[in-house]
Parts: sequence; structure tokens; C-alpha cells
Amino acid sequence: AMFILDVIPALKIPRIEAHILSYFSSREAAKGALVRVPFGRQKIPAVVVGSSDARARKIHIKKIGFRIRSVENILASEPVLNPVQLKLLAFCASYYYAPLPAFVKTMLPGYLLRRRTPVSLIHSPLSEMHPAPARVPLLVKARDRIPRYKEAIADCLHSGKQALILAPETARAYALASALGDFHPSTITSELSPIKFFEEWDKIRSGTARLAVGTRTAVFSHFRHLGLIIVDEEHNPHYKSWDMAPYWHAATVAERLVMLSGAQLILGSSAPSVSAYHRAQEGAYQIESLKEDFAPPPILRVDMRNELLDKNYSIFSYQLKQALEKVLSSSSKKALLFISRRGSESFSFCQDCKHIERCPNCEAYLVRHTAPKETLLCHRCGFAKEPSLACTNCQSPRVKTFGAGTQKVKEEIEKLFGYTDALVLDSDAAPAFRDQERIIGMFASGASRLLVGTQAVLNKPQMPKADLVAVVSLDNMLYLPDYASGERIFHIVNALLEYAAPASVFLFQTYTPDYELLDPIVAQNYEQFYAQEIRARRELRYPPFSHIIKLVVKDAQAQRARQKAETIAQQLTHAIGRGKADIALLGPAPAWVPRVKNQYVHHIVLKVGNVSVKERNRILEIVSKDAVIDVDPESLI
Repeated sequence: AMFILDVIPALKIPRIEAHILSYFSSREAAKGALVRVPFGRQKIPAVVVGSSDARARKIHIKKIGFRIRSVENILASEPVLNPVQLKLLAFCASYYYAPLPAFVKTMLPGYLLRRRTPVSLIHSPLSEMHPAPARVPLLVKARDRIPRYKEAIADCLHSGKQALILAPETARAYALASALGDFHPSTITSELSPIKFFEEWDKIRSGTARLAVGTRTAVFSHFRHLGLIIVDEEHNPHYKSWDMAPYWHAATVAERLVMLSGAQLILGSSAPSVSAYHRAQEGAYQIESLKEDFAPPPILRVDMRNELLDKNYSIFSYQLKQALEKVLSSSSKKALLFISRRGSESFSFCQDCKHIERCPNCEAYLVRHTAPKETLLCHRCGFAKEPSLACTNCQSPRVKTFGAGTQKVKEEIEKLFGYTDALVLDSDAAPAFRDQERIIGMFASGASRLLVGTQAVLNKPQMPKADLVAVVSLDNMLYLPDYASGERIFHIVNALLEYAAPASVFLFQTYTPDYELLDPIVAQNYEQFYAQEIRARRELRYPPFSHIIKLVVKDAQAQRARQKAETIAQQLTHAIGRGKADIALLGPAPAWVPRVKNQYVHHIVLKVGNVSVKERNRILEIVSKDAVIDVDPESLI
């Protein structure tokens, strides 16, 4: 007997190509099994989504018009994706407008996909489909959510089901796994080696692991009987896969997964995302605000304009200088200084011809770094060059540097106080999780009493309490052309409060004290912040009052990039008008950084209202081959 296996290959292909392919096989295979098939000159893994007797499809085979090739071998006869996951796969591909093969590649362990020979998996009964749960998702608003999580996990495991808790970053995942050690969790993160990742995945699949704790990829783990998903720090932007296609959001995927599996969903945050809190206000989520004894220090706002009037041109205000002196005069005190940029100065500016040094590959400013050697660096593409003593445009020696980054803060500390042991925690100093652990360990042990960091310092459970916490500068984020910039700043300050000791000093320096959201941000008044923010979003129809889709158009020639973007915008406008779809189109416009890696970049933004995914995709299909499509982008810039 011969069979026809319909499979989805695990590789990245354009959406316009066929996603389900057919192959002959001498053996039948279950849905979800993993096979190895010829694809062009390659041999690639693929997931079986259908199997039928070849004789029953004889007429269909004759009509195809091309030769059907044969499966090379069956890598795993036991399903690597269960029925729930196959439905989740279809949802992800449709909702995020991405090829099915790309999500297959995302959902399976790399170790499995690289296998050339069969792997033996323990037999696991297929999960049954369940109706959507009767209980609405629960939004837990509290700083200490662990006791509530333990209660929910215990109930879930007692009922014989499995539980999953998602964390936005590796450090938080390991901290949660440690706090929930009594449940013997399996931890699954991208930091694991491929074989270790596969072993943890297989423990979950076989049911050996009852509780899984992991970063966003863990949402695709193979559960036998899932009863609970907890999304911790649900507001965190790291849940969005933004740097590599396909682009997806773990919290959105988790919400669909509980609908498919009949599990309960719990979202946790001390300051929920605006969209989640709005859903709770509308009744789509149940909200549970826990009482707790958290008494953060007051945040003192420092108007840096007054410092300029007093001829203080340092990046440190007089108040911050005094506070730093007190910390450094004591052998037991610690200080944490936050700044939103890495590097030394933000850009070099010629006072005569007004020329600003930019990257030759991108339109981004070159940022001055002083360690390990003096360099002008592009944070977009990595281009680096030695700084010139004179302007490269007019040869004037009157070149001035502006702005500040982590290295500039460290240099200023050395210059003002003679303290040379300050640590820096940013993506340059700590590109990997282990590097972050090492630096935080040095700060905690007292090897250094001063830590300077960017957003890399946030949400690190092992960070010690500091006697001084200061925001040196966040002004560059205040007026970004992005509807969510205020929300990001609120969460940054909220996260920094976790590191403030009970009697600590917390300073917030700013040159723009009149920014409309700064009052609730500095006061950390969530209700006031939410009221102002939701009113503005309602007026402008930003999420949660619409879904955002960002289309990115690139070309090596500036004029061609602009023309392509304008053509796409015209095609979309026509399609939206023809179907009378509730979609507003913004742009096209050059991106915030208009050239990246020798490609000119234009953005088109769609605000999608009450439109079905099917209708929305029909419109996107018109331009899909000419633009990168990002559904629910984390940022518009």
C-alpha cells in the first residue's frame, strides 16, 4: 500500500508560495508526526497534517501535472504537534499573516528539526479539544503575585492537569522557577543548549513535567493536558518577537491557546498594560487587586532647566551630586543610575556648518563610545569608525558632542568623585544573560557600589536594593512619535521602584517637566495615568480601540523606496474603500531612522477597527510581496 502525506515544511518561505505539500510514503503517519522530505535539492523536516490512501486520490494525482516525490523517512511517528497545537499553528499563521512553515519552525525544538535519523518519543495520548473555558481570564494587579500563582498552580495540578507560567526574560523565568521549586518545574528558555531544550520539551510532552516555566517560546510547548497559563509581567514588551520573523506576541498566543485547550488564563502585573486594564474595565477580564505592604519612596522631580540657569552644565543636578556624595562616603550604601541610552554622547555636532556625523549605511546618528577605545558607533547596523578631531564636512575644529549615555555617566562619576569602580549594565557590557548575572553579582557583593544601566537593568529579581535610585535622563523617550511611549516610561519608573530601599532617595531628572503624562508617572498613580492615556487613545483610535499593523517598505534607492511605499498606500486605500472596511491608513512616511543597512525605509500604519481577520488578510494580500507586515507591533518607530 502507498499513502499520500500532506505536510507543512519547517522552513522560512514567502507567504505567496504553497504551504502544504504532498509526498508519497510507504507508511501511514499520524497528524503531527515529523518526517524528512526532499525540497528542491535539500532534505528538510516537515509536520504531517494529513494522510490518505494513494488509491483514493488517484484521479487527483493524475490532475496535478507534476511528479509527487517520496518521503525520505519518518523522524518521529509520535506527534510532535498535538491537535490543539495544530489549531494554534493555523491561528498564528492567519492572525500574524505569516507562512505556516515559518511557525512550524518556531514551534518545534531546533534539535528535532536538525535530526537526520528517527528519534524515539514516549507514546503520549493525543490531547482532546475542549470548548472555551467558562471562566473569564483573570488579571492579577499586585507586586507580589507569587502566593496567588502558587494557589492557582496547586489547584491545577491537583486536578491532574499541567500548568505553564511565562516570563518576559530569562532572569525572571529562573527566579519564578526557584520560587515555585516545590512544584518541581521544568524550565525552558532560549539560554538552554539545543539538546537540553529538547529534553525539557520532551518532559512536558510525556507528562513527566507537570509545571513548565519559560520565556515566550515556552508557549509552544507540547502539553498533554493543559489546565493553566500564567503570563507574568504581562505588560512587558519582551513578549513580542520583533527582531526575527515571524512576528508574534506570546500573551496573544497564550490567550488563543487557553480557548483551544479549555485552560484558565491568569495575567499578572503591578501596573497592567493599558489594553489589558481596559479589557478588565469592560468586563472581558476579571480583575483582582491584592493588598500589600509596599511603601516606595517619593519620587523627586528635578527640573534640569534650572540647573542650566545656575550654570550647572553637568548631566548631574546639584541634588544628584549631593546624593551621590552621601552614597560614596559610606562603605555600605549603593546607587543605581538609569539612563535610556548606551555609549558616551548621543551625537557629534559641528558648530560652524551644523553637520552631524551619521552612519554611511543608515541615517542614524553615530554615537560616541569611549570603551574599550574611542569609537563612533551605529546602534542600528554596528558600523564603527574612529572619531575625527575636525568636522568631516568643513574641517572645522569646533565639534561639540551632545547627549549622554551609560559610558558618559560613568566618565562623569570618575571626573567628579574619583570613583573608578562604577559598573555599566547595557547591551554592550552584557549582551548575554550570564554577563548580566555577573555584573549584578558584583554590584550585590559590594565589589562596586554604583551601577549605571539602561533598560537592561529592569526586571532583574536578583538586583539588590539601592539607597539611591536616579533617572539621569529619559527625555529622549518623552516625545517619540509612538502612541505607547508614555506607557513605556511609566513601566520603566515602576520597575525601578523595585530596587529602591525603604529609606532611599529617588530622583527623576528632566529638561521637559511639563510633559503631559509626567505627573502620574512621577507620582506612580496608575489610575490617573490610565485615565489620561485611555482618553487620548480613544480620541486617536489607538489600541485598545483598534489593532495596529505596520508595513515596512525597503529599497536601496531612496526614490524607489518612496515610490514603492506610495504605490502600496494607494493600493491599500483603494482596497479599503472598495470593501468599505473599518481601517484607517497613516503614511507612507520615512521611518524614524530613515535608512538602515543601506536600505531606505518607509512605514505605513493601519488602524484596523471592526474587521474580520479574513477580510483584513484579503486586503493585505494585495501588497504582501512588497512589504514586511508586522501585526500588533510593539513600536511604531
